Amino acid sequence: MYRIRYKLDWDSTDPCGRFDDSNNILDNGGGIVDFMLNVYNNSTSIEDTEDSNVTVFGTDNKIVVTGIENGIAYIYAPTSGKLLNSITVIGTTSIDIENGIYIVKVIEDNFSTVNKVIVK
Repeated sequence: MYRIRYKLDWDSTDPCGRFDDSNNILDNGGGIVDFMLNVYNNSTSIEDTEDSNVTVFGTDNKIVVTGIENGIAYIYAPTSGKLLNSITVIGTTSIDIENGIYIVKVIEDNFSTVNKVIVK
């Protein structure tokens, strides 16, 4: 069990806050919160992971996806999140696209990766 005090007070290192006439902690939007954190000692483990050989890059008005035996690549607009296109990826696949920045999510079986891609 840990006791924790979180203090938000402009320009003060006093753990109780600074309560004086010139700078009251409450007047400048600060505050103090005390809470307790209970940490349990449960056993944990890291699941086995597989290395990925997936590569996604942009070049010459194309997005190229390599290292997938059989998967799908989803191409999104980064600002709106709108799905622009999806393509089946087998081995190395490319798609023609305008210059810009895109988010590409690649899914194969139980593996997925998300990449930011700049196409010039």
